[in-house]
This record gives sequence, structure tokens and C-alpha cells, in this order.
Amino acid sequence: MPGPMTDVSSTTEQDRLLTDISGYATEVFGSREAAVHWLGTPLSELRDLSPRQWLINKGASGLQDIRDILLRIEYGVYS
Repeated sequence: MPGPMTDVSSTTEQDRLLTDISGYATEVFGSREAAVHWLGTPLSELRDLSPRQWLINKGASGLQDIRDILLRIEYGVYS
């Protein structure tokens, strides 16, 4: 039954990606609450999707997009 196994693997991968990016977002924003808020906020850089939605839609390929945005925020590069 490949369907259920694929779904579980996909969910596990999504959880891992969200955990990874949540840690970095917490470092950048200084609190877990601020990071959770940011992860749920639609961003124009992500075609008006939230970083959480972007990861769910793009998977691992979208992780670098979100890391790049957080890096720019961390270093004050707003462009």
C-alpha cells in the first residue's frame, strides 16, 4: 500500500523541515512566539504564501528560499 506510506514519509519530511526552519526563525526573531507568528504570515517573496505553506508546497526545495529570507532579516538586508 504505497499511498499511506508515502503520506507518512511526506508528513515526516514536512515536520523535519518545519522543525529545522523554526529553530533558525527563533534565533533570528529572538523568541519562539515571534518565529511561529512569522512562519504563519503570508510573504510577497513567497507568492503570498506563509513560510509554513511554502515548505508544505515545495518541500526541501523551498527550504533554501526561507533560509535566504531569514538571512536577509538577520542581517538587515531588506530588498
